[in-house]
Amino acid sequence: MFPSLTGARTGEVLGLQWKHVDFGESAVADRTSFWRGLLVAPKTKYSVRTINMSVALVEALTKHREASDTKASNDFVFCKRDGSPLHPDVLRKDVLYPVLDRLRIARQIG
Repeated sequence: MFPSLTGARTGEVLGLQWKHVDFGESAVADRTSFWRGLLVAPKTKYSVRTINMSVALVEALTKHREASDTKASNDFVFCKRDGSPLHPDVLRKDVLYPVLDRLRIARQIG
C-alpha cells in the first residue's frame, strides 16, 4: 500500500523508520533507502523529499504502529519480528505478486 500511495521505491520503503513519519503533519520525510543491507541516501537527489500522506495511509500506518512491537524512533516501519529490515524480495513475492495475481494483472519482468 505504501509504495502505491506515495511513489516511493522499494528501498525507500524498507529504509523508512518511525522518526521519518510525522502523523501530526500527515507527512513522511523520505531520507534513507535500504540497499544491499545498508541504510543509504535515496537513489537520486529528487528522492530526498517530504511525502504528504493521504487519510487512508495515515490510518493504515497508525494501525500498523499500534500492532507493531517495534515503535522506537529508529525502528524500521516495515521489518521482521526481531526489528531487522525486510529483504526486498519479501515485498515482491509476499505482497506485490499476490495482489497482482488477485487483480489478474500480468507481472512484467525485465
